[in-house]
Amino acid sequence: MGGRLLLIRQAARNTVGGEPLTVLVAGGFPEGGWLARFEVGDAAELVAWLTAWREAGTPRPEDAGTDPVLLVCTHAKRDQCCALEGRPILDALAGELGPDALWECSHLGGHRFAPTTLLLPTGQVLGRVGAEDALAAHRDAGVGLLWPGGGRRDRGRSHLTPELQAAEAWALGRFGPARARDLDSEDADGVVRVRHGQTRVDVRVTRIDTGDEAPLSCGKLVEPVIYWSVDPL
Repeated sequence: MGGRLLLIRQAARNTVGGEPLTVLVAGGFPEGGWLARFEVGDAAELVAWLTAWREAGTPRPEDAGTDPVLLVCTHAKRDQCCALEGRPILDALAGELGPDALWECSHLGGHRFAPTTLLLPTGQVLGRVGAEDALAAHRDAGVGLLWPGGGRRDRGRSHLTPELQAAEAWALGRFGPARARDLDSEDADGVVRVRHGQTRVDVRVTRIDTGDEAPLSCGKLVEPVIYWSVDPL
């Protein structure tokens, strides 16, 4: 079973007690995604559920839906930038989205792009976004669309390789929002073929080493700075 485990907490919740634990399970990203929500009493109950689910072939839960949620990374122990940049988004959107649609979460990766967010059930990861961008992306997800944030803010769908993420982010930025089933990409001998609706484009995705160095996150040592360049052929 593939996948990734994140810890989540409602933005307004400041205590941990004997209340049930909320679990969000998402999948099916290539087709637009689904999201199931349920509660367990403790971690052992969750492990038992996940084990049974895996043994059944990880099917889509019967009660899964598509109502979107926004996860905002605030994992300060991993990266101070995530908490410093993520908390203001949670505060700004608490009145707009409500507790069931807005969660803080553990490390999403790519903390140099803080604030980083994840939209479910589309699986789209965003970076360097403000509250207005995050709200717009959530609204697009609510009607089944991937948000066209462009190469600097759209980090791609989480199940894809970096090359395909970069290519699809370029296509969304160039041609506008799209449903997941209307956007796909494949790597063919170094050339990425992107389909955006009826439009098909071949692009070359290149890993660029700038030769510069910078901290990848708050308080960290400097490392080489690289980025992905997308050029239509």
